[in-house]
Amino acid sequence: MLDRKAREIQLDVIRGVAIVLAMGWHLNGGDMTFAASDVWLSPGRIIGWAGVDLFFVLSGFLVGGLVVREVSATRGFDYRRFLIRRAFRLWPVLYVYLAVQVVLTDRPWTGFVPQVLLHVQNYFETPLHHLWSLAVEEQFYLLIGLSLPFLARLRLGAGHVLAGLVAAILATWLLRPLVALAGVDPISIQIQTQYRLDGLALGVALALLSQRFPEIYARLARPRLAHFAGALAAFAALFWLTDDLSRSCLGYTLAALGSGLAILAVHGSRHRFFASPAARLLAILGLYSYPMYVWHNGIGNRITPRLAELAGITSPDLVVIGKYVLSIGLAIVIGLAIEQPFMRLRDRLFARPGPLPVRPSGPASPDPAHPLAAVRAGDLS
Repeated sequence: MLDRKAREIQLDVIRGVAIVLAMGWHLNGGDMTFAASDVWLSPGRIIGWAGVDLFFVLSGFLVGGLVVREVSATRGFDYRRFLIRRAFRLWPVLYVYLAVQVVLTDRPWTGFVPQVLLHVQNYFETPLHHLWSLAVEEQFYLLIGLSLPFLARLRLGAGHVLAGLVAAILATWLLRPLVALAGVDPISIQIQTQYRLDGLALGVALALLSQRFPEIYARLARPRLAHFAGALAAFAALFWLTDDLSRSCLGYTLAALGSGLAILAVHGSRHRFFASPAARLLAILGLYSYPMYVWHNGIGNRITPRLAELAGITSPDLVVIGKYVLSIGLAIVIGLAIEQPFMRLRDRLFARPGPLPVRPSGPASPDPAHPLAAVRAGDLS
């Protein structure tokens, strides 16, 4: 994870785009002095919320790929190790952020610490609004872990699992407009897990397709230019879906579809763009996107305006630039000082399993068409 040579720059570029959008949604508000500022800030202001959808689909694709590869390599899945590795990856950066909030702000800790520690901040109001997406991801992967023993007993093949994921995606796409038209709060539709399963499930479905049905995936991914155009069209359409109802009924669906098309367009691509300085810059942002996401709201909207006031800077255009500079710079420092050391420790203590040795004799191996057939109860305890 820390070896840049082992990372796919194409997916880090998507991460970079996602974090730029998400930061824009939170940092680009206010009236600017110059019209040019409004131009470059407008994508984040209008469709920045879709950065989370990019993160969801990409997370499902990457984490789903890890699960499928482990099942293929070991004929089992160690869910406990999976959770421990995620904790080493996510908790240090998040917990330091919570500690800073407790120590340096006047917010009562009871209003956000228990909710975030239990990963239920998308169901219980907290002042740290932007952390809702972390709860959705953790609840989704908890659901996957709890489902594995059941799926193993059923001995479902990869095709059945893929069909189940597609059904979950379609059900979510149907559920959102139904509840929106029935009057459900649009914030609930935006942040609660039952309404946001589609992005993560779509990512897992693409991962399963690429690992278990590589020929089908290769044919599906072949028209890269068409996928790229489709992704651009989907995200461009979001500029016209600005009210809560249209976003709930169609916006999140288009964002998930566009994100899936973006992954198909760039995953494994050898296009020369990915050797360009722009791609490398986006990939660096992607590399540090997690601490950037957790910390940018506090750094950008609380610390930067106060520093600007102390420095006598009154131009909103300069202040918003300062928000990005400080948020990105401090997030990189946090990534280097906190995130990456814990990830190295994780890789030493809880390394991913390698493939099983070939057995010349003995009982037949589980059918590879059953990706969850050999999940052991001990793996999930």
